Amino acid sequence: MTVVLAFDLETVPDTDAGRRLHGLTGTDAEVAAAMLARRQEETGGRTDFLKPAYHRVVGLGVAGIALGPSPEVSLKSWARNGERDLIRRFLDYLRRRPQLVSWNGSGFDLPVIRYRALLHDLDAGSLYGPAEQRQWESYAYRYSEAHVDLMDVLAGHGASPAQGLDEMARLAGLPGKTAGSGDLIANLVFAGDWGRIERYVGLDAAQTLLLFLRWQAGRGRIGGTTYVDALKALRTRLSHDAAMDGAIEAWLAAADTAVLAERERRTA
Repeated sequence: MTVVLAFDLETVPDTDAGRRLHGLTGTDAEVAAAMLARRQEETGGRTDFLKPAYHRVVGLGVAGIALGPSPEVSLKSWARNGERDLIRRFLDYLRRRPQLVSWNGSGFDLPVIRYRALLHDLDAGSLYGPAEQRQWESYAYRYSEAHVDLMDVLAGHGASPAQGLDEMARLAGLPGKTAGSGDLIANLVFAGDWGRIERYVGLDAAQTLLLFLRWQAGRGRIGGTTYVDALKALRTRLSHDAAMDGAIEAWLAAADTAVLAERERRTA
């Protein structure tokens, strides 16, 4: 039975690092703004996006499914636990060696995890894998099936412009980032709106999983029956989760119907 785990992180500038390393002063909001301005200056105006080590993890969402005749679904998100606990939870999931799925995980999420796990002196062996593992079995290997960064894969590993998750989800008929853009996460943290962050990061993980399953079915890696069973299991799970967007449930219903109709057409 294949176990797939889609995940997403939400981060904010590490304002403690900004104070210690750069002597910045003021409230967290003021220090965060100063860090972004400093980064903009460093890059000659090209970007204000901070290097991975300067991102503090404030939210973790996971959407897992064990594919098979009776798929098991798990949808969870956290944002109130503190960074060390969030990273530890993620690393604990990897001890079961699921197939990891992300949207820009190779370029952002996993580098952040590697840096921040080091800063917190956490055991990250589950992320790096045993010394004897083959290169393509590593979560860090860009072309691995162990970790599928769907954004990177669809863009031909840099051969064409990448699509953001919000854009691709909405193109596919999903709700996208309904809680607002990722840039608003810092404001939610400063306001202490942890519930909204949990919902936001959970939705991102769920939509990443749905896009991955459609992609897997489209390239013939999972059969029509497995795909339909997965969609039904996800519909059942989402119908009992008040934090999830109703638009996803409607999308699943439409996708389920479309897949069944196509199967019937092919077998007629």
